[in-house]
Amino acid sequence: MPQTLHRQTGTGPVGIGRSQVYALWEHSYEEADDGRPANRRWTVRVSIDEAEALGLHPYQWVPLQLPGRPPTRAFFQGGRDAPPFVLLSFER
Repeated sequence: MPQTLHRQTGTGPVGIGRSQVYALWEHSYEEADDGRPANRRWTVRVSIDEAEALGLHPYQWVPLQLPGRPPTRAFFQGGRDAPPFVLLSFER
C-alpha cells in the first residue's frame, strides 16, 4: 500500500522543554493503516543563540508543542547549523 507523506508548516511560538521560542516549524507524518499518524517528524528553525539557550542534547526526550496543537514528547535527534539559524530535528 503506498504511503502518503503529510506535511504542515508554520511560524509562531513553539514550546521546547520548559522554554518557548518564536520559530519556523515543519511537521511531517505518514498515515498508518488504522488512520493514525506514524513516523512523525518535526523540524524547528531557531536562531543559534536560542538553540544554545535551550540546552538540548541529542538523544533525549523533550516536551514539544507547536502553536494550536496539544503538547507531545518527542525524541531530539540533534541540530544542523545553517547560520544564523539552527534546524532542530525531532521524531516520535
